[in-house]
This record gives sequence, C-alpha cells and structure tokens, in this order.
Amino acid sequence: MASRIAEEFYRPTVILSVEGPVSRGSARSIPPFDLYRALSDCKKLLKGFGGHKQAAGLELESRHIPSFAQCMNTLADEMLGGKDLVPLLEIDADIRLTDVTLSLTRELEMLEPFGSGNPTPLLGCKGLEVLNARIIKDHHLKMKLRQENRYVDAIGFSMASHFERLEDAGIVDAVFVPTVNEWDGFKSLQLNLKAIRPGQKP
Repeated sequence: MASRIAEEFYRPTVILSVEGPVSRGSARSIPPFDLYRALSDCKKLLKGFGGHKQAAGLELESRHIPSFAQCMNTLADEMLGGKDLVPLLEIDADIRLTDVTLSLTRELEMLEPFGSGNPTPLLGCKGLEVLNARIIKDHHLKMKLRQENRYVDAIGFSMASHFERLEDAGIVDAVFVPTVNEWDGFKSLQLNLKAIRPGQKP
C-alpha cells in the first residue's frame, strides 16, 4: 500500500500497523528523497529498520509515532524543494505505436524481476488520438489509443482525474508499460499507462 500511495501522490510514504505497544510498517519514497538516510536520522525513535534509498521496513514503539512523524516531516522539508515534488519520469525509449507488439512485450518481460536496481522499462509515445475514453470502477481510466492505423487498448490505474482533460485534448502524449491482457482465452496487447498529458498532432 505504501508503494501505491507514494506513486499516486508522489510523496515519501510510511504506512504503519499499530499492534498494541509496538507498530510495524513499510515505507516507500520518491527519487529525490533518501529514505534510508532519513530513517537513520530518526533511528533513536525506532526499534529497528532496514532497506535502501527508496524502500524500507521499520518497527517502533507506538508511543513514539507522533515524534517519528515529526522527525520525518522535518527531514522532508529540509531535503525536498518544490521542484522535487513534481513527478518526473525518465523513459527508456521514445517510440511509435506500431513498434509496440506482443513480441516486444514478451522480450521486455524477459528482463524481470523488476525492482530498485532493475526498474521497469518505460516507453513513451507522442501524438496519440484518444478514442472511447471512460472511467471504470470509479478510479481507473480506460481507452483506445490510435496512431496512424494502429489501435491499442490502454488503462490508467487510479488516473480517473485525467478524464475531463483528455476529452478536451483529443490528442495525448503517453508513458506506458506494454502488457499482455488475457481474457476468455484470448491474449491481446494493453498499455499500462504511467503518465499522460495533452499533446499535439505530429
């Protein structure tokens, strides 16, 4: 859950489970914030912790939670400026939609497992026409994207807030991870959107 919240709001996130006098939890960060360094600076309030710059687990006495929150917030104020809190995605390749195929997707899957030292490859594509955009399950954005004569299904998890802007734009630039969607025995290509913005026709 910490990972999902950190990704959605682009803020360092700590989630704790309070179990009586002792609380345990996990933390996820954003690239500009060194999570391990921050936990090290707050270690006098912790029973233990471990991890790296972007992810960690921790344990502390429940009575120390307010002081720990204050310590982490102070460090975040010191280490992060306004620009640091604006999401920045570095793509691995700027491609055409015709280049996105099931074969390419399977080749990328061969690079798994993805994690801190081996991030998921991100692809970018500009000048995509949005077709049949809609909100599903209240939070997610689903659509077809077209470039030239190529159509591909796309889904943006927790991206429903982009819906009205997309309707007005019509053309978008997108960052995504290609995936294989299996439904009723059929396999098809689907783009897992990571970022989307209004674009222009090429």
